[in-house]
Amino acid sequence: MPENDAEIQSTKRSVAAGLPPGVIVVLPGFALVALVAMLVILFGFLDASHYTTLANLLTPDPAAAAGTVSLAGGAEGVTLSIVILVVFYGIQTTSSRYSPRIIDIFTRNPLNALVFTFALASILYTFLVRAEIRPNYVPMWSVALAVVFALANFAILLPYVIYIFDIMRAESLIKGIRKRATRDIRKSVTGRRRRDSVMTCISQITDIVFGSIQLGDVPVSINGVEALSRFVADDYLRVKKKLRPEWFHVGHSDLPGASDQILA
Repeated sequence: MPENDAEIQSTKRSVAAGLPPGVIVVLPGFALVALVAMLVILFGFLDASHYTTLANLLTPDPAAAAGTVSLAGGAEGVTLSIVILVVFYGIQTTSSRYSPRIIDIFTRNPLNALVFTFALASILYTFLVRAEIRPNYVPMWSVALAVVFALANFAILLPYVIYIFDIMRAESLIKGIRKRATRDIRKSVTGRRRRDSVMTCISQITDIVFGSIQLGDVPVSINGVEALSRFVADDYLRVKKKLRPEWFHVGHSDLPGASDQILA
């Protein structure tokens, strides 16, 4: 039974790893929002039988519009605060477990910037729409768009936490670093500008390997050593002859504390 459970967990992880990151983040949240929206429409029709059209049912008065927009903006702000707290705690835990250089993986991930930018823009837009509502005037299109932004925000933020904890696994970190190192080494043929990025990737994997050895996590350490060996054999050796001479120049940044005589 334990072996079967392990195989099931491994299959689930492999299926999730094969999906694009955007699908992993968005799909579960939008499924939840779609279910809630369906329940609202269904029970709205049952409770509001005196409304003759769907437009009358969904058209709010100024007080209802102001309350909805204010509640949406406040809920978005609270949810975003919780997500930021959880995500940064996870990142700090991962960096403390392996190396502070692991933080670069999260700060350079464009998906993180996209999620937080959209959340902040949605909150700001909601507050601005609330300022437009008057006792005798409701900007219907603006209110509707604010509600749509709020629903999309909720659909993204909560699954985003699951996505972050998934990519913080040591196996996922090593796989992502290996892909970035492969991409950078192939672009380094034209010059030295990608060398620092490749060196950073190698240092990050070695940090994970050393940290895993200290923690007694043998599978992760073996995975890291194998990733480095495959990088050298499959990627570096293939383009080594095409690299320019300045790629192999060693400076003080490569050997901190070394004298000029040693570097020469």
